[in-house]
Amino acid sequence: MSSVKNKQLSSKIHTIISEVIEQEVQNEKANQASVIDVVLSGDNSIAIIYVEFYNDREESFNELVKVTPFIKRRLASSINTRRCPEIEFRLDDKFEEAQKIEKVLESIKENS
Repeated sequence: MSSVKNKQLSSKIHTIISEVIEQEVQNEKANQASVIDVVLSGDNSIAIIYVEFYNDREESFNELVKVTPFIKRRLASSINTRRCPEIEFRLDDKFEEAQKIEKVLESIKENS
């Protein structure tokens, strides 16, 4: 699949999963997830969904993982592909990495 189609499908999956989590997931911890990014494998068989929570990260993430089968069923009924990709949720750590880099830069600035 071309990279343009891959990006389009990734964007569509992002939108669908965001809406399902926000509007249909009944679990109070799980529906606090914000979908940050969706990365598809080259053959579109796996979709890695990066999410962020602002309260109780680990507990909320575990609750989201529990409702993954429901989310996948809703995704499968909403996209027009031969096969629905397997979905795998991961916590987004970009913000934490940026904070670490910021601290290193501040320490370098203080030491010079």
